[in-house]
Amino acid sequence: MPVDLTFSCNPTGEATLVDNSAVQVSPGVTRKSIVGSFGCPESRSDAGFPEPYTSNNEIKRSLTKIQNDALGGIAAGLLGIVIAITAIILNRRKSQ
Repeated sequence: MPVDLTFSCNPTGEATLVDNSAVQVSPGVTRKSIVGSFGCPESRSDAGFPEPYTSNNEIKRSLTKIQNDALGGIAAGLLGIVIAITAIILNRRKSQ
């Protein structure tokens, strides 16, 4: 037996089609009511609580940026150590 269940999204969340009549569908089967809508889904960015939703791609980009910044900081620190060691060696040679 074919069944047609058409439902739609309603931004107010209230039912748009309400049929409370009793209809004999088949022997022993009676339809008592039909409600034909539901609240519309919200965007994921509005669903986060208390912070807004962050997508996986945004998290991945942030982690990649942090890793790149950390590598740059490590490289700058190593360069500073090399310069300091060079300065100490040159200073000792001058004083001898």
